[in-house]
Amino acid sequence: MRRNLCRWVSCYLGLALSLAMTPVQARSTSSGPAKPITKVSIADATVQEPKTLVESHILKFRVSLSQPAIVPVVMDYVTKNGTATSNFPNSDYGALAGRITIPRGQTSANIQVYVIGDYVPETDETFTVQLSHLTGAVFSKSVATGTILDRDTADLQVTSEGVTEGDAGQQVMNVTVSLTDSIFGSERSVTQRPIPFTFATQGGTATAGIDYIPVQDSYTIMPGKSSVKFSIPVIGDKEVEADETIGAVVNSPGNRIKVLAGNLVIFDDDAPATFGRLVFSTGSESFFSGEKSAIVSIKTDGTGRKELTDAQSANLHPVVSPDGNKVAFYSDRDSSTADNTFFKEFSLYVMNVDGSSLQRLATVVIYSGPDVCWSPDSSKLAFSSFDLDAQSGAIYTVGVDGLGLKQITAKKKGKFSFQPSFLPGGQQILHLTAHPDSTCNLDLRSINGAGLRTIRDGVDNYALSPDGEFAAILGYNPDDSSRIVDVVGINRQGTRIFQLPQEDFALKLKFSTDGQFLFMRNRSDYSDKCIAFRSLKLADGLTRKLINASSSDPEFYESDDFALSPDGKWIGFGGTKRLGLVSIQSGYVRFVPNAVGSSINFMAPISERKTKAATPVLAAPVPSGKAS
Repeated sequence: MRRNLCRWVSCYLGLALSLAMTPVQARSTSSGPAKPITKVSIADATVQEPKTLVESHILKFRVSLSQPAIVPVVMDYVTKNGTATSNFPNSDYGALAGRITIPRGQTSANIQVYVIGDYVPETDETFTVQLSHLTGAVFSKSVATGTILDRDTADLQVTSEGVTEGDAGQQVMNVTVSLTDSIFGSERSVTQRPIPFTFATQGGTATAGIDYIPVQDSYTIMPGKSSVKFSIPVIGDKEVEADETIGAVVNSPGNRIKVLAGNLVIFDDDAPATFGRLVFSTGSESFFSGEKSAIVSIKTDGTGRKELTDAQSANLHPVVSPDGNKVAFYSDRDSSTADNTFFKEFSLYVMNVDGSSLQRLATVVIYSGPDVCWSPDSSKLAFSSFDLDAQSGAIYTVGVDGLGLKQITAKKKGKFSFQPSFLPGGQQILHLTAHPDSTCNLDLRSINGAGLRTIRDGVDNYALSPDGEFAAILGYNPDDSSRIVDVVGINRQGTRIFQLPQEDFALKLKFSTDGQFLFMRNRSDYSDKCIAFRSLKLADGLTRKLINASSSDPEFYESDDFALSPDGKWIGFGGTKRLGLVSIQSGYVRFVPNAVGSSINFMAPISERKTKAATPVLAAPVPSGKAS
């Protein structure tokens, strides 16, 4: 009892002593009202995804103080992946880490993160910015979420290898609906969200119920996939008819889907298809590879292959004359320079389309690539050659008989004239001129070299319309060096008729034989392995059509050059595995068996007569003014 009482008294006295001392301590330590604590918070941020791979947007994270800083407030920050990642090469944003300081008297600062565009249909994505190691304040909110709103439209393209109809029963046409880039038009990546769509056969030259059984159904490209495959039953018959097409309509409401509709081809096998013959080189486009090659002609079905030259040397870049009777080409069989040098000596040759009457016209030192061209009447050729002593390149003309070699442009150190084209009358030549300051002009002059007139500056490449009235120019804007494609008037002081959007990414330009359309070969991705074709209707400068955008094997598209068939229905192109023909109407790709190479030319059919291998016939000694 006494022990408990003592414990209670001790506690009571201790409490009383504590209460008695508190006012004294408060008076001794307080100098005024307590100051509020400075708090730091970081706000969430949202931005829309950029349109293209080469465009970026900035996502700003605002770091704020609850009051102006009394002392500098310092902290570290770092980005952390969420559904959006900074993992190369599929980065959604640029990873960031560093230190930020809010100076005394200030209340905020920004952390800027670059957001990178893509072409992948996906859900909105997020990542975070985390703050740490704070001095001068305390955290109220140290983690912010950055949201990237997806803006990609998914283009759907219908493709098929086509099918031969057969004489009876049903054949199966395999069809692929692929997710493609809205800009480049090539299959590049998988979707990250479901892409539902409906497919229906409709239109075309084929008749539903007679040539094929119509299809109408719903499909979905699932996350992680880039395409859906299905088939259309095709009905065989014995009727001799043209190849027929099946129209396709694809819709995907509610998914921001832009549809590219393609045609599917039924090939008739009741009569052989004839498109004339092709002339090409079995080598690559490079003059400096050192590989040996031959000039070959072949039917477009892969039969009737004929080697017009041997393959004991490099025989490159054949060009068929306008009258279809001769072929000009380069060969290093007489070369005096070593392979793989910066400048390479070739000879310019001409022969009949059956390989006979081979004749050397001139010695040519290559520096700008293939640029030999025929005059409209097929009587002469124009070409460029480099002069090593003068350090200059000039344009020459020579008769098809090897006579009348003439220098057209002057030689000046550091100046290069190249890529000539005859105007329809044959009395003027259009060409490019590169200057020592790296500028390049499109110039016009007479075939005697007089009357120089600059049509346009800032030119990398061009194509001349068949009537000689217009030039399509691949060049650059001198103000900001951006790439442009212009169509200008030759006899209108180079006045721009219209300009194509930069997203066309043209590599090569050609006019149709009737001059109504401009065709472009387009790079479809940065690996240089997928090439698309586009056509532009010159009447309005607006009607553009994607002719072909994808292939199961992109290596077929490695050669940049292409040719247009005389009937205006096909585009021919080279590649490392086979030559190909693209239907301008349907976009169908028909590969040519037994043919690999570059520099494809169309020509009218020739007889399959056997011709003895021709012995080269050298021209008379080239005049002292030769292109050397």
